[in-house]
Amino acid sequence: MDHPWGQLVDKHNIRLAFVGSGNWARKYHFPSLAYLTQRSISNTTRDLSVDLRLRGIYSLDSEIAVGVASETGFELVYPSLDALLDDDAVDAIAVAVTPSALASVLKRVIKKGVPIISEKPPGVTTQEAKDLSDLITVPNVLAFNRRFAPSTTPSRALSRIWQTSTMSREPSTDTSEWTKHS
Repeated sequence: MDHPWGQLVDKHNIRLAFVGSGNWARKYHFPSLAYLTQRSISNTTRDLSVDLRLRGIYSLDSEIAVGVASETGFELVYPSLDALLDDDAVDAIAVAVTPSALASVLKRVIKKGVPIISEKPPGVTTQEAKDLSDLITVPNVLAFNRRFAPSTTPSRALSRIWQTSTMSREPSTDTSEWTKHS
């Protein structure tokens, strides 16, 4: 049986493209990516070391994208989403755009057939999220950084029943306790 991550599981050099350059991406994603590209990601039980390469970035704001590329180490700035999607050197794509644009961007990115990590929500309506899930044929991850927060536990239970969205938290909240019981 083939591994669900396909050929990517055997790669030791992964070239990541990024869509978006908003505040969240600049504050959290790009510093993390810069950190990861300076280190070898490895597993001591078998040779799984990965060399993460930042292939390119696309953003509606090309000036910010140029600055991010320079600061973070992306090899290039794509002039359009089409240019990113046409780049055969891309092995995986990360998407962090506004919620109102996310579904339409993901519909296009999914067609590339590479693994995807995306910020939430996957749609501004339940139907939009369901429509996207029907299109997924590649490994994908939906970032959900609040799943262990005590304030979201009741909301998570409700979302299973009523398909509601989870609540937000203040950025200054200490999150260190959230994963102790996971």
